[in-house]
Amino acid sequence: KLVNLLGLHDNGVAIVCANEGQLRKCVTAETAAEGEDSARLKVLVTTLSDGVERGLVRNYEGSAIVINLNYQSVAADGGNGGLLRWALKQWNHRGKWKSCDSCDARDICPILENHRELTDNIRGPQRQEAVRDLFAAAERSGAVITTRQALSVLSYMVTGGISCEFVHGRYRRSRLDTTWQAPHLYHQATFGDLLGRSDRNLVPAFLALRRLDPGRVSRREVDDLVDVEGSGTFAPRDPSHAPQRVRTARDEQKQAEQLRALYMFLRRLDFFDNSDRSDRFARMGLLAGDDFVSVQDKDRDQSDTKIRDRFLKGLEAVQGVHRA
Repeated sequence: KLVNLLGLHDNGVAIVCANEGQLRKCVTAETAAEGEDSARLKVLVTTLSDGVERGLVRNYEGSAIVINLNYQSVAADGGNGGLLRWALKQWNHRGKWKSCDSCDARDICPILENHRELTDNIRGPQRQEAVRDLFAAAERSGAVITTRQALSVLSYMVTGGISCEFVHGRYRRSRLDTTWQAPHLYHQATFGDLLGRSDRNLVPAFLALRRLDPGRVSRREVDDLVDVEGSGTFAPRDPSHAPQRVRTARDEQKQAEQLRALYMFLRRLDFFDNSDRSDRFARMGLLAGDDFVSVQDKDRDQSDTKIRDRFLKGLEAVQGVHRA
């Protein structure tokens, strides 16, 4: 079938949607026998490889165009906010969370807290925009984040990597305990701290986001303003206010580690809560990133992406996908 589509007459156009691995496998099987059909099929794989290595999307004759959807941004800055904004909007639709209103554990549930934070009428939109900025920075730094990876990270972010059963178990153990929720809040779970290295390797997007972790970037203009008192019910306790006195070097080291973890929590929280986007990249350790993006956006020709966007919308329409 693939060979027949490549040989259409009367200037016909064929559109083929295929998994990259399956496409390569199909071409390899068919090209075992040399001939005209083999040459046609090899054009597809060659064009695909040129796209990965040199950014080309068509062969020299212009007879084949390969658009690798793995290389389409999941954090597009268009009017609809791209895949990330769409997914967050769909998953956090109020109707899907009604059952949580009657849940006994709702007051200590970090999953429900994530939903509330991301859909808050005042700060919700800027928090979702910060999520998009983080993914966009990862893509601009060279990471390829596929749709599957992006959805995996988002689902882990919203749920904090836990389930309702886990929360209910904690609730049965102690109905007032608020000391365990912090690492499951969305602004902490995004970076996969609780995941093992092997688990993070299964979703490379986590590795890309961790390299841009604002919690690991010390900036005085940020650290001087963060305040643990206004950081929510589930924030870690300030170790400097602990009743136990520091008596030994081990106690001092433990307190230093707790203070470091507290500031990492506060920096991440402030990254998502702060409405000032002028130094977003600097907070992620990319000191010249904000200037780079401002120059790039200033000289951008929007017509460069119009054809691509129309093509992708057509494919989505055929599959019944309608983004808000």
